[in-house]
Amino acid sequence: MPHASFGMKGVIIVDAPNSIEDIRDSSEFSVYPNPVVSVMNLNVSPEFKGKVQLVDLSGKIRLEYNVHGLKSLDLSVLSAGFYFVRFVNTSGDTQRTIRVIKD
Repeated sequence: MPHASFGMKGVIIVDAPNSIEDIRDSSEFSVYPNPVVSVMNLNVSPEFKGKVQLVDLSGKIRLEYNVHGLKSLDLSVLSAGFYFVRFVNTSGDTQRTIRVIKD
C-alpha cells in the first residue's frame, strides 16, 4: 500500500511499489490491464472460494461469475466508465474491491 509523507518545504514523498509485479505479489486478488478495453485478466488466490462481481457506480451488479478456475472476464458488452470488481466469499462477505476503468 503506498504511503505518503511530507518532506521539507511541502515536498510530498511517496513510498509505493516499484512495479506491477510488486502490486500483484502483495495481494491474493488483482486484475489487469487497468484500464481495460475488452478482456480483463484475474489473478486470484487458489484458496479463495466465492464469486467475482462487476458493479457499476450506482451499485448495480452488471456481471457475476464463480471464481473457481476463472482467469478472465469479457467486458466488451459494457459501456466505457468506472466499475468496481468485488471478490465475495461463499459467506457473502466482500474480501476485496478493486476500481477499474473500462475504455
